[in-house]
Amino acid sequence: MIEFFQAGGFSMWFILALGLVTCVSGVLYAKARTRPALVRLALFSVATFFAAVAGLASDLATVFMKVPAHPEWSKSPDLHLIVMTGIGESLTPVVLGSALLMIAWTIAAAGHFEFGGRSTGPEPVPTGNR
Repeated sequence: MIEFFQAGGFSMWFILALGLVTCVSGVLYAKARTRPALVRLALFSVATFFAAVAGLASDLATVFMKVPAHPEWSKSPDLHLIVMTGIGESLTPVVLGSALLMIAWTIAAAGHFEFGGRSTGPEPVPTGNR
């Protein structure tokens, strides 16, 4: 697990922090099932998603800048393996971010449907004759 976290680089700390806040927001929504709690969960989810995308982009940029900077790598017959390893490591921020988002939204869904899926919005206006 430590190697996985190290492979993602510095951005993994931001993804972990935002993802944990998102998971807490999922728990808070599961308990309260209110619109503000749902909005909080959605906004932290978006922040976690963008942190994961930024981590992916920065990791890919590092791979694409470092491999050509090493002439022995760029002339190696194993160049494709070097690049594949770099791309694999670059995907770890997305794996962490999406796993934390999945946990947060699963908790939120379980809390929502535990009590019959009560709507978080205003009650519908009744229709029909009075």
